[in-house]
Amino acid sequence: MAANMVLTGALSASGLLPFDSGRFAGVIDRLFAGEVRDLNMRAFQKGMEAVTACRG
Repeated sequence: MAANMVLTGALSASGLLPFDSGRFAGVIDRLFAGEVRDLNMRAFQKGMEAVTACRG
């Protein structure tokens, strides 16, 4: 599941969607609990960071 969250984070940071990353983060928070939530949130953040780093 974490690989999907990395890609979701990257998509979120791309600016191609009509909503912001906060909405994704809220969904992750609601769908998952405990360690699974933490893992998915970290993966989501890593995806966002990768796109942000590429944009400079």
